[in-house]
Order: sequence, then structure tokens, then C-alpha cells
Amino acid sequence: MRVAWEYYVNNRDQGEIAKYWGVSRPTVSRMLSKARELGIVQISIKSRLLSILPVEHALRKSFGLKWVGVVPATERREIAIDAMARLAASYLDAHLAQYTIIGVGWGSTISHVKQFISRDVKTRPGARFVEMLGSFSSEGSHLQAYRVALALGETYGVPVSLLNVPAMTSDVEARNQFLREPQIAEVLELGRRAEFALVSVGSADHESTMYRLGYIHEGHLEELVRKHAVGDMLARYFDINGNPVGGSLDDHIISLSLDDLRRIPNVMTMALGENKVEALIGGIRSNIITHLVTDEPTAVRLLRRAGFNSSPSDRASEGLGENEAKGDRK
Repeated sequence: MRVAWEYYVNNRDQGEIAKYWGVSRPTVSRMLSKARELGIVQISIKSRLLSILPVEHALRKSFGLKWVGVVPATERREIAIDAMARLAASYLDAHLAQYTIIGVGWGSTISHVKQFISRDVKTRPGARFVEMLGSFSSEGSHLQAYRVALALGETYGVPVSLLNVPAMTSDVEARNQFLREPQIAEVLELGRRAEFALVSVGSADHESTMYRLGYIHEGHLEELVRKHAVGDMLARYFDINGNPVGGSLDDHIISLSLDDLRRIPNVMTMALGENKVEALIGGIRSNIITHLVTDEPTAVRLLRRAGFNSSPSDRASEGLGENEAKGDRK
């Protein structure tokens, strides 16, 4: 009890306590563990954000994800996106040194990540970012903001392999000609060798970026509906079970395929909104998405689709949140 008091209440470190009591530091550590086992010490965390921890845990368990980050609900979409971007950036900062090749897609949501990454992160020797999807436009500076790989490479101070070709060609032969170019083939092959990738998930409806930019039209959407498409990654469309359904569109796209993405061991996506729920489910079922950043309302919708009748955040007040919050002081 006295050791626990000195450590938790008086904030003395274990070395000081060990010296004072004339015992070893490991003995102090064992005594603190015993104090928790006996209930002498009970640790709890109180925060207005505590409800999201059970949601993150449930998403990992329900969908078999490696890592999940959930931000609190907010009525302003731009605030939620910035919060998600901060979370994704903190993950990149902490883990970037593990990877040599980092693949990156295009996207309005993931483009926010570059604002929050650190310039002081150490990277692995030979590290580089690689674009995995061609360009959406040679005009319009606002679209260049979606070119995430270039911004990340400049901030982290590592080289970037750019895929300087259209994301979608007007005819099949033009696409095949680009693919025969050694420089283009080299960048795509680098992307296939990525150990980590950051990609967007798009919907297969009128709200999709591909439709709003004019790259797919009503005829394409009708075809995607017939094929039961729910979303895309790198302009490669899939159904609710993660099966490719690109059809004729695939013959015009210059990007990694869904099979290529599936071979990358760590793939992070950021997405929120009701129209992205089925796309996220399909992306997860495809065994491509391993890391997910989203907001609480989207997470709750995902869990309900997975069979949860109420969200874990609702049940936090009934004990789940308290159990998840228990832990050791570091």
C-alpha cells in the first residue's frame, strides 16, 4: 500500500521508491502489480472521448483489422476530416521508419494528411513514396492538391516516384501504350512492392469523385449498378463482397489492380459518411483494407451492418467502456 501511495499519489518513480525502501526496482514493479491484483489500486480513465475506445475495439474484432482510429462525432464534416487526418498523420509519423516503399493514391480526404505530418520524422534509408494511380487532370490547380504522394515526400524529405500519365484514357490502345513505357511500368512495379499504402475509398454513385470530375458518366454508373458495385479504390470498382466488377472501365484505367493492392500487407484508408459504408465493407471484405480511420457515426453504421444492434459507445455506460479503459500507468 505504501509503495502504491508513493508511486500513484506522490508521483515518485520506481527507482526512487526502490532506493528508499532498500529493494530492487523489479521488486517495486511486482509490488505495484500485486496492488492492482488485490484491488488496492484501481485505475480508471475519465474523458468525454472515452466512448470511442469500445467502438475502435469492436471494429478491430468484428472486421479483423490491424489498426483502427475513430474520431468523435461532429456536425461539421470538415472538422471530422481534419481530426481523421491528424490521426492518420500521427500513425504515419510513428511507423514510417518501418517501411521502404509507401504507396499513395489520390483523394480529397487523404489529401488533408499532409497538413499534419511532422518534418522531424526519421525515415528508413532508401525510403520513397510511390503514386499508384495516374493523374486526374492536367488542368485545375485544385486537383493537384489531391496529389498526396508528392506532398508527403516533400514534407518527409524522401524521393517520390510519380505516375505521370492519365488515370483514365479515352481508348484502350492509348492505355496499353502507356503501360508499355518502361518508366511507367517501373513506377507501377514499385507500387506493387509497397509495404504500406494510403488510399481513398470512393462510392459508386453520383457523389463519387470519379463522377463529379466527369471521368465516368451515366452509362458507366448504370453498368456499375448492374454489376452491384459499391465502391472503388484507385478507380478499381468492387461489390459488397470485395469482388472486382470494373468491367469495361478497367481497360481504360492506369493504376494498380485490386489484386495488386491485396498483396500489400498494410493498407490504410480514411472515409466517413453514410454513402461510404457499403464501400468500406466491400473494401474490408476484399482483404485489402487493414487500417481504417473514420468518424464515430460511420463506425457505428459499420458495426450495425456487422450485426451489432446497438453501438459499443452506447454500451460503454453499462460497463464496456470502463473495462476497456482499465490499464497500467506508463
